[in-house]
Amino acid sequence: MSDKNASIKAGEMPLKTGTGMASGLYFDAPDYVPANFTAHLHWDEARAKDQ
Repeated sequence: MSDKNASIKAGEMPLKTGTGMASGLYFDAPDYVPANFTAHLHWDEARAKDQ
């Protein structure tokens, strides 16, 4: 919907494996293995505040 009752439904993206994105510091190259990292994105439903 595009009116005052609009909301965003809860959902998620498929799990992505081997993203190579990792938090932290890696001082030794063998410690950093991009295939070991995954990303998971999900969100809760969001409703308009004026409801």
